[in-house]
Amino acid sequence: MKQNKIYHVKVRMKEETYRKVKRKCELAHCSNRSAYLRRMALYGFGVVFPDELLKIIQTAVGQAVKNLHQIVMQMYAADPLYQKDVEDLKKEIAEMNQQLCALVL
Repeated sequence: MKQNKIYHVKVRMKEETYRKVKRKCELAHCSNRSAYLRRMALYGFGVVFPDELLKIIQTAVGQAVKNLHQIVMQMYAADPLYQKDVEDLKKEIAEMNQQLCALVL
């Protein structure tokens, strides 16, 4: 259910400032400038991740999930669980953690 916004806030700015806000809104992939300004007013920052970094993390998550699935299938089949599989999974999770920490710093 859509809420109606009842308050209207008017902001005046110079043309240069307006262009900067518009550009930052575009960089944040936000098509609604009002929503962008509300988010900035409430939280003070917006986070935009580089596409190439997200693809690297997505690939790492996919590999870890694939290995985890293989381990689970071995457990259900009562096959022996190999230490190498567990070590590979630990390595991939550590890599994901490192990449995610790089996003924050």
